[in-house]
Amino acid sequence: MEDRVSVDSLRLITPLHCSVDGPLAGVPVVLLHSICTSSELWSPQLPVWSEWFRIYRMDLPGHGQSATIDGDVDVGDFANAVAATLDKHGVERAVVVGISLGAMVAQAFALEYPTRTIGLVVAHAGAVTPPTGKVLWDERVRALVEQGSEAHVSATLQRWFTEDFARRSPLTLAWIKRLVRETSIEGYRQAVKVIQSFDYSKRLCELRIPTLVVAGEHDNAIQPEVSAKVAEAIEGAQLALLDAAHIGNVEASVQFTEIVGRFVRTLAT
Repeated sequence: MEDRVSVDSLRLITPLHCSVDGPLAGVPVVLLHSICTSSELWSPQLPVWSEWFRIYRMDLPGHGQSATIDGDVDVGDFANAVAATLDKHGVERAVVVGISLGAMVAQAFALEYPTRTIGLVVAHAGAVTPPTGKVLWDERVRALVEQGSEAHVSATLQRWFTEDFARRSPLTLAWIKRLVRETSIEGYRQAVKVIQSFDYSKRLCELRIPTLVVAGEHDNAIQPEVSAKVAEAIEGAQLALLDAAHIGNVEASVQFTEIVGRFVRTLAT
């Protein structure tokens, strides 16, 4: 497959803020976070993965230290920003690992830049946002504006983690709450528009890239059966189930680190 996006189009996209860790000789791995967080979300995986891989943790547009993209955008624009960032760092090909919103962008990158994608990890994401989901996102934006940041933070964490984990992990949740609070309203709105327009349900069958799909057994945002459909649509894709809700790399951090890390190591040989 040929990459669909021309190099010229990338000149219009500002590279994302990116932190780089790990050995120069390690396989390049791009990490893309969820909405309302930043590249800091990957802190649980960094000590282990940076022993083996060359890690590129990117702040998606409007999150962390990355600015929003001017004008109307879609997930393809976010993927272009990832490509521009890899260009800035002189990286031709990489394994792309995404969670939630980041997994949507990872799918877009793999489809638009197949020759640059060594492997793909889609964690806690489907292939399309259904009409009911689009309405829910409108309601969440409205609630943020009308009810304020703290109500938004609480509602977000209730969706992201099981009650048991939240009860046992108050310090971890305080960290995640900070990440959610630090996300600007403009960044949140832009990401919501990207999510609402997201639909690769008819294109996943084009992928001929080693793929791992990760689902949460207790994920009410993206049910395991939704993730299973993503795996079924991609030839040869593997499916892994975590004992977690929506942010599995935090709630089941060791399990996530090991499962995804082993998959990436198979691509490095």
